[in-house]
Formats: sequence, structure tokens, C-alpha cells
Amino acid sequence: MKYKAKITVKHWLPFLTVCPVTHLYEWIWVEADFTGFVELFKIRKRIKSNITANRERFMEEIARDVFTDLEAQGWPVCAVRVKLFCNKHIVEIIK
Repeated sequence: MKYKAKITVKHWLPFLTVCPVTHLYEWIWVEADFTGFVELFKIRKRIKSNITANRERFMEEIARDVFTDLEAQGWPVCAVRVKLFCNKHIVEIIK
């Protein structure tokens, strides 16, 4: 019997970003789902470097950029979720 595995990598601390419209600070959490083995530290480090490169972006842009960056690295990413504080707004990109 062959099993399918799904690995979810989450950050335990939120990222502080700036809304491009209101210029107010927002706390966001980023999750990434994978279909195969990944090294957790490298994934978290890559997500952090992607978000801190430019903090004034929409959540949709952050999700798209993280997804394309992880995919370009050759990791088996299948979904990326960006959540606003208290899950008021959730952006999910699925392959």
C-alpha cells in the first residue's frame, strides 16, 4: 500500500508587514504545504528572506512570491497560505 504524505511548514511567530493602501502595520502568518520531504529550517529561512525583502506588499503578492520562490528552488510545494491576524483574511495558492 502506497501512502501520500502532506507536510505543512508554519512559522510560529508572525511577520510584520505594511499594507500598501492604508500604510498600517499588519501581522501575517505564512504556511506552506509540500508533497515530499523538505528540510524545515531551509524552508523557514527562505520564507523569511522572501517576506523581509519587501514588506509593503499585498497578501496576494506575498503568497504568489513565496510559492514561486519555493517552486523555483525545486521543493515539492503544493500550496501556500498567508493569514491575517485572527484569520480575518486568508489567501491560498494551490498548485
